[in-house]
Amino acid sequence: MSTRKGGNSKGNFAELNVGLHVGDENHIVLNNRRILAKAISVSEKAFTCGQQTHSTNIKVVTQKDFGKGSNSWKDGFTETDGLITKIVDVPLLVVTADCASIFIYDPINNAIGIAHSGKKGTESNIVGGTITQMTIKYNSRPDNLLVGIGPCIHSCCYEIDLPRLINNQLIIAGVSQENIEHSNICTCCSNDIFYSHRAGNGHTGRFANVIMLNG
Repeated sequence: MSTRKGGNSKGNFAELNVGLHVGDENHIVLNNRRILAKAISVSEKAFTCGQQTHSTNIKVVTQKDFGKGSNSWKDGFTETDGLITKIVDVPLLVVTADCASIFIYDPINNAIGIAHSGKKGTESNIVGGTITQMTIKYNSRPDNLLVGIGPCIHSCCYEIDLPRLINNQLIIAGVSQENIEHSNICTCCSNDIFYSHRAGNGHTGRFANVIMLNG
């Protein structure tokens, strides 16, 4: 996960905004993505993304999808909020600013997934859908999965307790509680470090959540 520190965006987007769909200048966002890519030793052209629309659509990322959405929001997977893959060296990117990112790793079958889960996505159980797709495509067993829930808005600042609800959905899906790790960071409370849609009154940037299998 990135923070909002260390980039070139200004104003409400300051500083390391990596969202290409929030009204920031495109060339600045792409430069921010280059900064992020260098920090994690990948190419900025490698980020593989969906057009996050609070859907329950999950895409299987293959080699031909490498870099989809890296330079343009419209080139990302259409209406997609979950990505899974077994391909190495493909960084799957989800951008957030209060919504939760869920990182999923299957150490037995060497597969990964990532999901964007806000209020609507959580109500629709996108995390359960992502695990189901990993089970179908990669023969993943939920009790083997290691899961992380990234910084998101918490019940102290929002009427819905996203991390608690997502945790319950993971348990129902068969993930062991001991295999679930929470960041325990509220993005709204920590708006100086992370972007927050609520704290920014709907006009803010997005920070990065990336998962990748090393080759």
